[in-house]
Amino acid sequence: MAPHCWIDPLIARFAWEHDRLQTVRASVRQEADALYPSPGPSTDAAVRRGLDLLVEHILPHEYAEESQLYPVLVD
Repeated sequence: MAPHCWIDPLIARFAWEHDRLQTVRASVRQEADALYPSPGPSTDAAVRRGLDLLVEHILPHEYAEESQLYPVLVD
């Protein structure tokens, strides 16, 4: 199978993941907004929730793009 045959399914996969991650990004933003205008008692919990969302959802997606999608697009 020619390498270009893999591009469309990969693009579709990552486009779908981008859509799915919109709620995660919104949640991270909400947690970040909890830090403004000044940190309060719930700041630590908000930062931890935001970090957990980034580590569990966003980073695996970004790593997959770097290792699976981008190398195919370069070829």
